[in-house]
Amino acid sequence: MPSGGLAAVCQELVESILIDPTFGARLEARMREELSAYGDLTAEQFRAIPALQWAEMNAERRSFVEPEAVERFLAAGQIRARQGVPAGEMLQSYRLAHQELRRRARELLADDPLREELLLELFERSIAFVDAAMVVTAEGHRSAELEMRWRDHHHHSTVVRKVLIDGDSSSSLRNDLESFGIDWTRSFYAVRARPEPGTNLDLLRRFLQQGDDGQRNGLVALIDRDLCGFVAGPPSSVPPTVIGLSTCVPFLELPRAFEHAGRAMRTALAFDMPAGTYSVAALGVRAAVTADHDVGVELFERFVAPFEQQGDAGAAIVDTVRRYLENRQRLDLTAEELWLHVNTIRYRINRFERLTGCSLRRTEDLVAVWWALQYGRARFSGSTSL
Repeated sequence: MPSGGLAAVCQELVESILIDPTFGARLEARMREELSAYGDLTAEQFRAIPALQWAEMNAERRSFVEPEAVERFLAAGQIRARQGVPAGEMLQSYRLAHQELRRRARELLADDPLREELLLELFERSIAFVDAAMVVTAEGHRSAELEMRWRDHHHHSTVVRKVLIDGDSSSSLRNDLESFGIDWTRSFYAVRARPEPGTNLDLLRRFLQQGDDGQRNGLVALIDRDLCGFVAGPPSSVPPTVIGLSTCVPFLELPRAFEHAGRAMRTALAFDMPAGTYSVAALGVRAAVTADHDVGVELFERFVAPFEQQGDAGAAIVDTVRRYLENRQRLDLTAEELWLHVNTIRYRINRFERLTGCSLRRTEDLVAVWWALQYGRARFSGSTSL
């Protein structure tokens, strides 16, 4: 028989199988049994799209999905994505359909003299068509996933902004919160984290908004490069980055709490602190150092800047004073740390006091010097600008 004639017979065979109740029932049963996502679909959802549109396959060009079929396969992938079917399971459904098509064909051609030729023709045609259809359907699935992710992100960001920035307490916002499973009548911690380059945002978001029991702990979204949100309980383990955390406050007080969380995050970053959770209370006076720029500049210009102009000698004096304060004003510990004689440490401290007109034995001067040194450290850390 001419190849064109064999192709025509094969086409008729495919079309007859597609409307065969046995084929449809077997395929649906296997998909629901072997692919969990399909098992969760209702009958209406399952049949929202045909499993395979074999009848549209061009008999002469087996590696090509006809242009008019492309849109339908793109739409099929989008539908499955919106139904919550993972791309992997969707693609596996084509493999099952390919197997069931050949299985039904073997049954129908049991006594046909052209059985082997038709099965070979069917196999070559179906595998080529499945390969092409899977590629197009995967593209549709991916495009729908990106669209849903963008909409989800936009919705999350809108709700989080209304809570933390606008102080919204409208009934529509409360409805949004309830749709996320959040009880707005309870108290929350405001959080703010600045992801480092390469940080997996999805993992960090889940870390923040999921509790130890795996349930939703709050709501977090990306706003102005930072992950911002509110959670019912603070992280119980060490986070992968610096996180600013407020105290626990009633829902309507979250805007003010969010300012505190942002201040804590910026302070921790300014002082190059390791990954962890920080509050304004835990950071103490450092939070004031980073917040009061004017005071910091004045003190830095008085106690640090003059020594910077003296090169290495001036830098050595500033470093000695810094270590002296860190060592609780112990000359011996500072000398041991710097591998210097105690008299050298004493000389440098005295020189610093003479040039600046201060006394590190006077509390007010000691605090002012410490403030200037901390401001300089935060200012030049490179982590943030003051």
